[in-house]
Amino acid sequence: MLMIIIVVISFDEDDDGEDKKMMKMMPKTMVMITMIITIMMQTSTMMITKIMETITMITAMTMIMMKMVNYDGGDDDANDEDGKR
Repeated sequence: MLMIIIVVISFDEDDDGEDKKMMKMMPKTMVMITMIITIMMQTSTMMITKIMETITMITAMTMIMMKMVNYDGGDDDANDEDGKR
């Protein structure tokens, strides 16, 4: 657990130079997934299955949040003008 926290702190500190390019290429969600994978390496097989379930739930929630941001899902008549642009 301490190793994972150190990795997150190093990402936050090194915002200058090539690390910023890496952060732009790789969103923070990927960093979270890599953290979860490192946790999986240390835990037992039973924990790995639960962590995989949590990863699938997190990815599904992120997909739903992206759709909520992109699409209002409200009145179609109100959004017609925005669609014509």
